[in-house]
Amino acid sequence: MNVSIIGCGKLGLPASAFYASKGHEVTALDVNASLIERLRNGECPVEETDLRELLSHQHIHFTTDFNDVVKSEIVFVIVPTPSLSNGRFSNEYVLSALEQLSSYEGLVVITSTVMPGSCEQEFKPLLPKASLCYGPEFIALGSVLKDMSKPDVVLIGEDNEASSNLLEKFHRTLYNVPFCHMSLWNAELAKISLNVFITTKISLINTIAEACEKIPSGNINAIAAFLGYDSRIGPKYLVSGPGFGGPCFPRDNSAFISFAKEIHVNHQLQTATDDFNNAHWISIVERAEELCNGSTISILGLTYKPNTNVVEESRALKIAEALSRTHKVKVYDPEGTSNAKKILSNVEFCASVQECLRDGSLAIITTPWPEFAELDLKGKVVLDCWRILKNVEGVNYHAVGVNK
Repeated sequence: MNVSIIGCGKLGLPASAFYASKGHEVTALDVNASLIERLRNGECPVEETDLRELLSHQHIHFTTDFNDVVKSEIVFVIVPTPSLSNGRFSNEYVLSALEQLSSYEGLVVITSTVMPGSCEQEFKPLLPKASLCYGPEFIALGSVLKDMSKPDVVLIGEDNEASSNLLEKFHRTLYNVPFCHMSLWNAELAKISLNVFITTKISLINTIAEACEKIPSGNINAIAAFLGYDSRIGPKYLVSGPGFGGPCFPRDNSAFISFAKEIHVNHQLQTATDDFNNAHWISIVERAEELCNGSTISILGLTYKPNTNVVEESRALKIAEALSRTHKVKVYDPEGTSNAKKILSNVEFCASVQECLRDGSLAIITTPWPEFAELDLKGKVVLDCWRILKNVEGVNYHAVGVNK
């Protein structure tokens, strides 16, 4: 198919490369002229696993001209919807894009995460000649292409049956998975609800982890393994750590709370999920202070998860910042140092693990980078937030969710 993507950011650019790799003719538009020029010159300005290589093998027409996209059968709108102070998502960039499509007669698919009601109340009036669908992606930074190529399900919010059938036809050229068709309102709420379920699950397993630390021989891994066997629960996201972060989970949870308040629905469960997540990492800080028998603490990991340079809402950053108020803190991360330097100031950034560990009286593994699991930390006091360290012989080893 001949398709266009509006937005060449962290999701839009990988989507362009992925769709093109499946044989579709792709036009990728962004209003940032310098970004488009870099893309035309063969650069890959978005850091994402395998994107640079995939992009280099695809023919994509990059443009800043909206006249180039109106020839497409489908136009995907994949632009930022930043969070407002009340937790709602801003539709500013989506609306700006749709205003340029008033004469378009094909199918417009909103992929950006939006508040329930946005498509019906704000977007449809701007598209008098076009059909409209809501088609969000369910991805995580660092594994966007992998997640995009193997989704569990495709969600389609439909304006009419013909438009949703066209969108399904397109998706079936990419993979063979279940499809869920529903109204625009339901689809918008379903997108947010998925992350609401996941954040609740994460906070619950972290609550149980704190309980494990208070009982004799408590071990969250043993309990999580048992719970994961139950088909009603499953093992995914049943891993205790410092708490959820990143660019999606915290803001989707806040958006759901904001929406629930607007329509007068009880939101105590999600408020509690947020409150616990914002307090759980503090218990790790308190435990670190008890274990530290010197002045220097080594923090291994700054990103919110491995295989990304994203530090947004990272619990690791919060732990490092809090401990730096009372201790000398040295930090190391394989990819996130540059972004962390924009936020952290009262810490020593290190270029290697060895430099970070030197002179440290306590090492804290805060992000589960695979290379940290292989470290030889014999003779060290270690607090492992993810229980990933393989060789603990000769290590004064402590872990979140574990009581010796």
